[in-house]
Amino acid sequence: MLVTGISGFLGSYFLRQKLMEWELIGLYRSKACVTDQHRLLQSNLTDPDSTTRMLLEVRPDAIIHLAAASNPNWCEQNPDLARSINVSSSNFLASYAASRGIPFVFASTDLVYDGQNGPYRETDQCRPINVYGRQKLEAERRILETYPQATIARLPLMFGMTDQAPNFLAGWVRQLEEGKIVHAFTDEFRTAASGEDVAGGLRLLVEHRATGIWNLGGKERMSRYEFAQLIAEVFDLDADLLRPSLQKDVKMPAARPADVSTDSSKAYALGYDPRPM
Repeated sequence: MLVTGISGFLGSYFLRQKLMEWELIGLYRSKACVTDQHRLLQSNLTDPDSTTRMLLEVRPDAIIHLAAASNPNWCEQNPDLARSINVSSSNFLASYAASRGIPFVFASTDLVYDGQNGPYRETDQCRPINVYGRQKLEAERRILETYPQATIARLPLMFGMTDQAPNFLAGWVRQLEEGKIVHAFTDEFRTAASGEDVAGGLRLLVEHRATGIWNLGGKERMSRYEFAQLIAEVFDLDADLLRPSLQKDVKMPAARPADVSTDSSKAYALGYDPRPM
């Protein structure tokens, strides 16, 4: 199993796991990581020649494609480079998977939805409102045109504690521990899930040879501010440091949808079972 983006947040959860039925080969571009369980390779997925050489060496039996330019603000400011990562390289890998008829799982995002009518099912219309969401949606469509048996996994906001690629949960915990104010949106809603559970959901899709589009969201709809309150409670930190805010109060290059909570009942029926917050 080839897992791209192994040095990222979600990739770290694949590195932690022993996959009895698979030999895992992790791919990273520049940020090396350490493991004594799995083989790691360096490769630039935006370079077709380098990618071809890597694929001929590895000859994977399945691909989980996590690598992405996933910061919406960065994508908004660097659309061409972001597109080469999010769209072109993804379709190149899908073409290879199609030529061999192997499972190919593409990690997409809940930001393909516009945030006006959550919770969203996989069949609901997508109207992304930022460059990152539009690129992920374009990648989804090109991949399915190239390889109709591919798998699209629309991932939620994810949380976890990992040194490899800190995320917002770790950042908020650190700020609260240091006695700093944390501003959190009351008008942005997600169905977040832990990185560990989402990684398990991706493996489940491979094992079942599930094709088409799948939401892998958590089971609870929660605002960022409600999540911050929960973090303060669980980690026994000072909730008085939390400040409710609105999206319009924070100027950002990329627009953020208000409510991209998802209905993941299709995946739950398959066996995906994210734990409660």
